[in-house]
This record gives sequence, C-alpha cells and structure tokens, in this order.
Amino acid sequence: MTTMELIIDLGAIAAIGGLLSLDRRAAFQFMLSQPLIAVTIVGLYFGDLQTAVLIGSVLQLLWMSCVMFGANVPHNDTLAAITIASAAFLFGRYVGPSDAATWMIALLAGAPTCLLGQWLDVRLDHMNLKLADRADEAGQEGQTHVISFIIFRAILQAFTVNGIATLLASVIVFGVLLYVRPLLGVNAVEAMTVLSTYVVPAIGLSVALALLRQRRALILAAGVFIAIAAVITQGASQ
Repeated sequence: MTTMELIIDLGAIAAIGGLLSLDRRAAFQFMLSQPLIAVTIVGLYFGDLQTAVLIGSVLQLLWMSCVMFGANVPHNDTLAAITIASAAFLFGRYVGPSDAATWMIALLAGAPTCLLGQWLDVRLDHMNLKLADRADEAGQEGQTHVISFIIFRAILQAFTVNGIATLLASVIVFGVLLYVRPLLGVNAVEAMTVLSTYVVPAIGLSVALALLRQRRALILAAGVFIAIAAVITQGASQ
C-alpha cells in the first residue's frame, strides 16, 4: 500500500462522512445516516461487507436512543459509527488483521466523537439560523436566486464541516489503534475479545429493549436483530 492509496482512502472516508451527514438534518433524510447503513457503506468501500453489517448492527443498537425530534439535537451516531468503522478497516488494510480486540479499541476511542458531532450539529444550526434570516430578507425583496444560493451554501457547509470532522476523527482513532493494539498482551486481547463479542452486543440489546415501547424503535430493533442473527448464523456455518 502506498501513501497515495492511503490519501485516496482518507478522501473517500471524508466524502462518505460528508454525504451521510446531509441525510441527518440538511437534506434527503432517507435513514442512510443510521449506523447500520453508514458502516455497511464503509464496509462496501473496504471490501468487507459481512464484518460491516455485524459491527453496524451492534452500533445501531448502542445508539438507538439517538432520536431526532423537534428541536432535539441528539448525539451524532453517524460520525461516531463512520469513525469507528473507518479506523478499524484502515488498520486491517494497512497494518494487520482487524480482529475483535481491534474493533473494541476503535469503539472505545471513537465513541466520544458522537459528542463532537452533536456540538457541530448545534453550531451548524446556529449558522443556518443566520442564513434563514438572510433568505427571509431576500424573499421579501424578490431575490429568488439569492435564496437558491443560500440553500446550496447551507448544504455545502454541512458537507464540508462533517467531512473534515470525519476525516480528522478517523485519523486520530487510527493513530490510537497503531499505538495501543501492539501493546496488548494475550490476556488483554482475550479480555477485549470477550467485551467485543458478548458485553457490547448485550449492552446494545438492553438499549433496544428499553425503547421497545416506541413503535418505530420496535421496527428498527427487529430489523437490526434479524441482521445480526443472519450474520452470526452465516459465520457459524462456515
């Protein structure tokens, strides 16, 4: 692998992060920004769909409480999920096999980025309020072309800010993996594997069960459970 290939991968990660961020609040809203779909897209790029679906399903369960409604700005599960997956896949491509311990370290290091994403969402909302005021003024003056430009600018700034955030976060977590993973002894690797294989999915299921009273959460939880069961069953049969 060359430096140029790494740069291309990082550019693709930034583009994926920027595009999927638009699905959260700025445009589309096709649910593509959900962790399960976001990680699957990252996995498709890196050529490991099965691992991506499994990890994406677990991350989906962990962040199922991040529901956007009204003026609520939840933790940015999209940024966190893409960061975790990108760092782990980069490690697997450029360093060595990306095992369960690697994914656990990526999860621990990348999970706090959901708070960074939440802060960025709030800042972008404040910026959009100023743009909305300018759009109102342009509408009153009959300058429709200005309104179109303002809409384009809002979408572009959301794409750019989240793309850069995804890139930087993924590089930082990748750096953590490069430093921490070689330091782990056999016992530490086994402990991380147990956490990744059993404890984290159990926590995710508990989060999902806590939301079962909400009908939309029930549908999403059922879909994620089916995805996890299918992947685990396929893996066990091989």
